Amino acid sequence: MDGSAQRIPIKVEIEDAVAQGITKKPKRRLRHTNLFFTINTNQPYNTTDNELKGRASRKFTAVVRELLSGEKIKEYVKFVNKCKEHFWDPQYVKEAEIHTKSEFGPEKSMLHLHGLISIRHYSCIRVDFELLKERLQEKLNLDGLHIRWQLFFDTKGKIEDYIEKTKFSMEY
Repeated sequence: MDGSAQRIPIKVEIEDAVAQGITKKPKRRLRHTNLFFTINTNQPYNTTDNELKGRASRKFTAVVRELLSGEKIKEYVKFVNKCKEHFWDPQYVKEAEIHTKSEFGPEKSMLHLHGLISIRHYSCIRVDFELLKERLQEKLNLDGLHIRWQLFFDTKGKIEDYIEKTKFSMEY
């Protein structure tokens, strides 16, 4: 050798140490990404016809759920930073849940929907808000659609902690 120090990647050193029982393999941290959202149609329903309101509410909810359900949620979740090679698989994404509830505002009777997308994962993810908004506007065919997103990260997964640990808020 020429006297210069040989470089050994840290990853190899850690793998060797784990193999020899000197240290334990670092645990993956389960992350909780929770996206709260409100979608306001800005369409007043000034009617006392509860059947009409019910139909509008059910259709609105069905469209939102259709865009977010099953395999479709994967279109809006992007793997970023050091996790770009990750993909939608149980080794990276444990679970994704969607909860929605539509209602009419008490004063102006505007149809809107509150929702929560909860994703438990071992990765670095980002939700593509712009794409989701674009698809919602296409499906609903409404001008003036207002969407408010609020992203919370929570390692315990408790709703009480979401309020205290707000990391990101965005309005479109």
